[in-house]
Amino acid sequence: MPLPPPAKPIRFANQESVIGTYTAINEMNAVLDISLKNNELYLTVPKMHGVPYKFKLVPVSHDSTRTTFITKMINEQLVFRFSASGEMERVEYTDYFRNNHILQRISTSSSLKLGIDNLVTKTNTDIATVMHEPCD
Repeated sequence: MPLPPPAKPIRFANQESVIGTYTAINEMNAVLDISLKNNELYLTVPKMHGVPYKFKLVPVSHDSTRTTFITKMINEQLVFRFSASGEMERVEYTDYFRNNHILQRISTSSSLKLGIDNLVTKTNTDIATVMHEPCD
């Protein structure tokens, strides 16, 4: 897989608007978490064998309808799409293998920020809890 493109960060003042816990709609048995630490955004996402990895999110483009972030260490991307009123409509996540996933927010607070030691994994019909250690 290719290395990520060089990150040319832009100023993004509304960081709190993207903090939260997300799950993919009808696919990808995982929960992604976006947290804020030292005024920087981080994506925590399970990788091989469900091990959570934490990557810095770098804002690279922003306008009234969408904000795009890339991860600093691997080639992944998050695109947040907003309505004309500023409400988040959906999130598109492109993973390292260039697979695209549509995410929905399941919590407006980061589970890591709250110190919760559980990630919730969504299956087709039920919800299972997976224990993990926070990645700080």
